[in-house]
Amino acid sequence: MTTRINRLADLVFSPRILGTPGIEKLREKKVTQTLRSTTFVMATNEFNIMERSVFVGRGRLVSVDFVRMKDLTIDDAVRGGFDTIIALKKALKRDGLEPEYLMQRMKFRWC
Repeated sequence: MTTRINRLADLVFSPRILGTPGIEKLREKKVTQTLRSTTFVMATNEFNIMERSVFVGRGRLVSVDFVRMKDLTIDDAVRGGFDTIIALKKALKRDGLEPEYLMQRMKFRWC
């Protein structure tokens, strides 16, 4: 397994994964959490928050822990820009993550 280090300090969100409502929440700076594969490592605690290649704002890492899909809560969904836990799980599956995968739960705040 290869670890991907984001040296450019960009945390990139995809409309394909978040969907239109989630992207709107990202633009409104209401998204404060992301779930990533365990091979994703931020090289810094401060980063650019991007919608694809469009700058949305700056963020600062608050915490990182690990979670499986079965252990996600409605709080995880809301922090991630989703209205329901079902919508969050569908998005994770669209991104290729399986229920048994261990994911990084990265909480951040907007600068």
